[in-house]
Amino acid sequence: MKLQNFTVLPILCAVVFLLSGCAARESVSPATSVPGAVPAALPFNEQVAALPEGSTQYFAESPFGPSTIEAGPFYRSGLGNECRSARVTRGSMSHRFALCKEQNGAWRFIPTVFESMPR
Repeated sequence: MKLQNFTVLPILCAVVFLLSGCAARESVSPATSVPGAVPAALPFNEQVAALPEGSTQYFAESPFGPSTIEAGPFYRSGLGNECRSARVTRGSMSHRFALCKEQNGAWRFIPTVFESMPR
């Protein structure tokens, strides 16, 4: 072997060693927060279900847009589910809806069919 090969080999090893050390180094930018670490806001249905009976609450974001929700009483549906009636008011529009608790514990929005029928 030539003498040049013996001098190039240690230099090549040193370069690989330095580059691998640089790649393993942590970034100097600040760590970003983990999305799961911040508690998520309750969904609209859960918030309405938690309201005290007879109370009204303004919601800037809801399925109806910015509106006021009045929490009605809890009741048992014909299927035996725990439900709650509520009234939404947005401007001059006002109608009832219900929330019913499913088997998995989540509250599901139930539109009131009879309110939209002609009288």
